[in-house]
Amino acid sequence: MGRTKGMIMMIRGPDLFMLAIICIAALAAYYALFPLQAPIVLARFTGIAGFMLLCFSLMLGPLATLFPKSFAAILEYRRAMGLSSFFIIFAHFTLILALYFNWDVSRALVGLPLLLAAPAFLLYLLLAITSNSWSMKNVPQWKNLQRLAYILFILAFAHFLLKANGLYKDVGGVFFVNVAEVAMAALGIATIILQVAGASVTLGRKSAPE
Repeated sequence: MGRTKGMIMMIRGPDLFMLAIICIAALAAYYALFPLQAPIVLARFTGIAGFMLLCFSLMLGPLATLFPKSFAAILEYRRAMGLSSFFIIFAHFTLILALYFNWDVSRALVGLPLLLAAPAFLLYLLLAITSNSWSMKNVPQWKNLQRLAYILFILAFAHFLLKANGLYKDVGGVFFVNVAEVAMAALGIATIILQVAGASVTLGRKSAPE
């Protein structure tokens, strides 16, 4: 758990990953209740879980900017969180390609949601390959390259919103709210709000007189 110094809660790396594990376990338990074939459930679960970790990784920066005494210590774990998200998304991409399109990429590139997913995956692959110390030192404009994560997020969020069921129809014809997708939509919106707030604070500090 986080350490308390005065009235300030210090969030540590283990706290962050424990939160991620608990959230992933909750998603897995929730999707296990779906009356669908296991491979399809796994494909949906990996998509949601990967998007969740992507949001977590993008939230760390603005949280450290807005609440440095609480979150600055875990900023170094942003790379690990992003890479964890990529590997889960890679599994999602593989399952979707195998289960729905029989490895036929041309069939997969049909419809706006999938046309958004393809460049998002390629961007994520590029970011994952260059998310290491060697690339940081040797790749020109590495920091700007990593900023492509914001475009990745926009594409991924749009893909999610277009593919989300919202209300999921059970086999028996009963409709119920897909809590996981509603929660992920809220998480995506929260990520945007935090990014805007963090950018505003950063710009304010830069423009403040010395």
